[in-house]
Amino acid sequence: MLIVVYAPTNDTCDQTKYGFYRVMLNVVAKAHRHDIVTVCGDFNAKVGSDASYAAAILGKHGLGEINNNGVRLIDFCATQELIVGALWFPHKQIHKYTWNSPDGVTRNEIDHILIAKHTRRCLEDVRTFRGADCYSNHQLVVAKFKLKLKTVIKPQRSVKTFNVRKLQDPGGGTAASCPLNGVYDPISLFLPDMALLH
Repeated sequence: MLIVVYAPTNDTCDQTKYGFYRVMLNVVAKAHRHDIVTVCGDFNAKVGSDASYAAAILGKHGLGEINNNGVRLIDFCATQELIVGALWFPHKQIHKYTWNSPDGVTRNEIDHILIAKHTRRCLEDVRTFRGADCYSNHQLVVAKFKLKLKTVIKPQRSVKTFNVRKLQDPGGGTAASCPLNGVYDPISLFLPDMALLH
């Protein structure tokens, strides 16, 4: 299940942020337990580089300081058993920043890819590509997955075979024709012209 989001900014009122995360909780709750739940987008959340308080959710490779949206994102990940994918892979800082301010001075990691903890092993890498020309102050965030899909073996239908050798037997052929004669006899009662053809 792939969910793409755009979260309210850090300056937005708490009621709007609460509504956003409530909707996200409802959407993620609809996923089947075997689904690979992936939530990606602009969360406007800085989760920071200190992973000591949420080591199971955050890796060791974050940037900067946590903000209010970052706390909300970590709480959401904790309740839904998700991890922040990019923080588990070491990269240069230029491959971690996902947003540049219009003045070109401020850079942050606010776009994230979240994945379910139980499918963590299928995530091979997450990083940004600065050279992607996407007409935005956001960088392209790319995740590499490796999936092992099970082949579903459908149960075989049993094929009913007929013994046609019995038809060659002189007694077997007449035994097979008797029930058919019984089926057509009642029809001749309703169609007198058909009775003459017999």
